[in-house]
Amino acid sequence: MGEFGEKSTTCGTVCLKYLLFTFNCCFWLAGLAVMAVGIWTLALKSDYISLLASGTYLATAYILVVAGIVVMVTGALGCCATFKERRNLLRLVSRACRTEGGGGAPCQAARGWFWVRRA
Repeated sequence: MGEFGEKSTTCGTVCLKYLLFTFNCCFWLAGLAVMAVGIWTLALKSDYISLLASGTYLATAYILVVAGIVVMVTGALGCCATFKERRNLLRLVSRACRTEGGGGAPCQAARGWFWVRRA
């Protein structure tokens, strides 16, 4: 039997570590893409905002930027937690991912309440 502080590195744990690291890197890149679309919309398409009657277009661009930043921070924390093997940080990232993923369901359910369709 090994001591309590001894780490066992099997092929499965190493493969899982690299798989989780790769997933977090892809998650970070997806956040970067969402943030880039939001910034592109604000920077290059701002001329059209003054033509629109509502501020939904502008709000959507800001929501994309903020969502991209949140996803990028979560992905970077996930990469650091995986690389440094910090369990508490991995738990925090796991909760953040569940919160981000679970946030879309109530928004989709309340879609009819927030947005009124015009004929």
